[in-house]
Amino acid sequence: MLHKELLERSNCKRPNRRSFKHPFKVMTVYAVILGIFTTSFIPGNLTKASQVSVSSTDTYENRFLELWGELHNSENGYFSPQGIPYHSIETMIVEAPDYGHVTTSEAMSYYMWLEAMYGKFTGDFTGFDKAWDTAETYLIPTEKDQPESSMSKYNAGKPATYAPEWELPSNYPAKLDSGAAVGVDPINSDLVSTYGTSTIYGMHWLLDVDNWYGFGSRGDGVTIPSYINTFQRGKEESTWETIPQPCWDQLKYGGKNGYLDLFTGDNSYSAQFKYTDAPDADSRAVQATYWAAQWAKENGTDIGAYKNKASKMGDYLRYAMFDKYFRKIGASSSAGTGYDSAHYLLSWYYAWGGGINANWAWKIGSSHNHFGYQNPMAAWILSQDQEFKPASKNGASDWSKSLNRQLEFYQWLQSSEGAIAGGASNSKNGRYETWPAGTATFYGMGYEENPVYADPGSNTWFGFQAWSMQRVAEYYYKTGDTKAKALLDKWVSWVKTVVKLNADGTFEIPSNISWSGQPDTWTGTYTGNKGLHVIVKSYGTDLGVAGSLANALLYYSKASGDDSSRVIAKELLDRMWKLYRDDKGLAAPESRADYSRFFEQEIYVPQGWTGTMPNGDVIKSGIKFLDIRSKYKNDPDYKRVEEAYKNDKDPVFYYHRFWAQCDIAIANGVYSILFGDGSTPVNNSTIAPVSAAFDRNTGSQKDIKVTLTPNGNQFTGIKEGSTYLSEGKDYTLSGNEVTLLKSYLAAKATGDFKLTFDFDKGADPVLTVTISDTTASGTVTPAAATFDKAKDKQADVAVTLDKAGHTLLGINLGDRALSSGTDYTLSGNTVTLLKTSLASLQAGAYKVVFDLSEGNDPVLTLTVTDSSVAQGSLKLQMFNGNTSAQTNGISPKLKLFNTGDKTIGLSDVKIRYYYTIDGEKTQNFWCDWSTAGTSNVTGTFVKLPQAKTGADYYLEIGFTQGAGELLPGQAIEVQARFSKSDWSNYTQTGDYSFSSTGNSYADWNNVTGYVSNSLKWGVEP
Repeated sequence: MLHKELLERSNCKRPNRRSFKHPFKVMTVYAVILGIFTTSFIPGNLTKASQVSVSSTDTYENRFLELWGELHNSENGYFSPQGIPYHSIETMIVEAPDYGHVTTSEAMSYYMWLEAMYGKFTGDFTGFDKAWDTAETYLIPTEKDQPESSMSKYNAGKPATYAPEWELPSNYPAKLDSGAAVGVDPINSDLVSTYGTSTIYGMHWLLDVDNWYGFGSRGDGVTIPSYINTFQRGKEESTWETIPQPCWDQLKYGGKNGYLDLFTGDNSYSAQFKYTDAPDADSRAVQATYWAAQWAKENGTDIGAYKNKASKMGDYLRYAMFDKYFRKIGASSSAGTGYDSAHYLLSWYYAWGGGINANWAWKIGSSHNHFGYQNPMAAWILSQDQEFKPASKNGASDWSKSLNRQLEFYQWLQSSEGAIAGGASNSKNGRYETWPAGTATFYGMGYEENPVYADPGSNTWFGFQAWSMQRVAEYYYKTGDTKAKALLDKWVSWVKTVVKLNADGTFEIPSNISWSGQPDTWTGTYTGNKGLHVIVKSYGTDLGVAGSLANALLYYSKASGDDSSRVIAKELLDRMWKLYRDDKGLAAPESRADYSRFFEQEIYVPQGWTGTMPNGDVIKSGIKFLDIRSKYKNDPDYKRVEEAYKNDKDPVFYYHRFWAQCDIAIANGVYSILFGDGSTPVNNSTIAPVSAAFDRNTGSQKDIKVTLTPNGNQFTGIKEGSTYLSEGKDYTLSGNEVTLLKSYLAAKATGDFKLTFDFDKGADPVLTVTISDTTASGTVTPAAATFDKAKDKQADVAVTLDKAGHTLLGINLGDRALSSGTDYTLSGNTVTLLKTSLASLQAGAYKVVFDLSEGNDPVLTLTVTDSSVAQGSLKLQMFNGNTSAQTNGISPKLKLFNTGDKTIGLSDVKIRYYYTIDGEKTQNFWCDWSTAGTSNVTGTFVKLPQAKTGADYYLEIGFTQGAGELLPGQAIEVQARFSKSDWSNYTQTGDYSFSSTGNSYADWNNVTGYVSNSLKWGVEP
């Protein structure tokens, strides 16, 4: 999305206008990926910027503070009056944004990162708070922008109607196909029940900050800023071929159907809203917030709620992990039934929308995955850091899977030389076509050299290498992950061969790169990809990319101890500062041959389609880029561009892009944080050995001795994760010898764990300890038993326990410690579980653990049934979508089975969920999704005439005639939700029907099912 355009500055040739037929085929590469190569015309009098006041003696910290000052100097014009960062200071710039004073979620995420680092150096995090507040106010659509009345009508069973993607804009509009396969959305109910709303918490990618186009906020034409979109029409659509349109389309501007029928073919059109999220920006926001939290702790403060905001954004960002139409990964002709539509990668976008005046909504993921959008650092944060783990049931585990899948993706795509190739798609050509024989695959998805767009190829820009691998390097620095290290070792080796540090003090980095071959099909192990190759096609001095590249090299150097990477990064930072520092930041000259397209690029509009832009510009067949952007003629730089065009010359600009200035500032800040002023190279400390084993068997336990080689650094302690071990208790230190005490090691679980030996400088060495236990283990016979709660069938459960010479310390049933004499008796080797205790259990499966003093604890699987429960033609399974003790919304997820041999009319069926209201209020019911159709499910609240234990109300779920029939052997699902009208909390932990465990359907007797008012399933309270 954001990076739809790429300009190859060094190779960009001006076409002969007389023979100009197809602009995006004649020119080699065109305009920019997110503003990569831009600037404004060089000022007539280029002067050095005045220095901001700095107090540090650290050159690189001072550089960061200087650039921060330039960005916040109102005379420089980086921010709007509302405090929104523009894409660039200069307005006449066409890249992914088609105007300089629009902005992107990319810029907003860099703003957060910039302010987080400012807090690191100054202790002042109010700027970080403001950056988040600005994003929440202007970039994340509010409830007014995506009304709950529409979003709550979203049908997770049919998330959207399929429309094919096409290669050329001239193939559009794409006709909707309601008969095409569309899978189910498996995370909607989880998110709705967790956050109590159906709206989406993610940044829309493109904002008209000054309302330059005139759409206004929610179509009013005047309010600043305005959500807009551009790209809609296939992989060959460059920015030059787009038609800007409002995200809130009231059919007020454009043609008779607004802008809708330019892109989508339908029988009729209605006013609607639609937004698109750029996943790499949202994940960078998470990354920035993590560092803000870490640095705030160092300064004795806390960023508080902003951690929750980042966690919440990451929760919704999971939509980017799913196929566009939730089809099965690797079997894309079939609709997904749940997580089988998850590729677990950060795809190119996710999007959502709905009716303005009608209650309907839709959501889509993306089938196309580019390596450049991956962020293993964010995945690690969201899956491992307790302060950032999402609140939803599956959020953290989904991100854990994503972390591993992303690392595999990089491995699969690493070329023979070390650079990372394009990506993979679950939908060939955006139409789920069959991949040609011999296509390399990744979990069944086909390799694509240039995912998403081809004009120019999306992976021909070197910047993706720097951006994406910076995240890998940061992740490696934090975790020491060997997969990340192997990736970076090879990638950095390649980078060292392609970065030019010239003798005259200049530098060059790759601009455009070219690919040949393809990776080997992924089988779980990196093969070396001898058939996949990269070459550098052109070089340039893109300053933002150079900053990001330096950032990546610095984290790698610090983590690996490779000082040559630090030296290269330092040279890049020093040289660009010396060569390109000006009075507003840093800027290098950029020749824009593609700017002839202002005057020559035709924009496809179907024959006969007519409409107008808000300023009156006519939209019709045959128009040029400038025809629907006539306000450019009033731009202060327009005359210069026009004059250059008339004289067949390429205009030269010095652009100050916000994201690029941030990338340079942050890289200098990273240098300061990791290496200080960098005047003295750091020698890394080492340990020996780097791996060790420990046996928990009492007779085999031994201390582990580790020898330190400090290399001039000071040893400061040992960490397990982020927690320091206690000297004297967990280990001892004598000279350069550390002894890990067996008393500490014996308490560790079997398996591997890592200890980081912390030194004040250099890369910290890591010891991997493998814990085993050769102690003889006890056994229980039988290993499984059944207890029937029916009063006439209750019986004690007796088992034989072989303690293998160890001592029985206790017996646990789930999380509950059983009491001898009350819950069980012990006679010799016989343990008897008493029926009087077992009768209190709910039906289900339990683990009874016999806790022995040594060895592995034997486990009895106990299945509790109740044959007295009313049986019949129904069976109900259930789990609670939200298991929090306190919640403002209760979310029973139900599955109803017809276990009989006769068809049941669903209108005759009732289901009851029993609970306590905890404060009398009116209540509201929603069906978030049902295979019977959400509109065919009803909910009624009934107050019990006399309160029971765990219940004073029940929700009765019923069905209309439209729900149809339930055939023998079939089942339907109902995902329900209810809340009090004032959104006050329920305490659900003691509720009769509440299930505190499980996140999948299981038989549950505490919900009841009725046919024609006759109890057929469950036990009433």
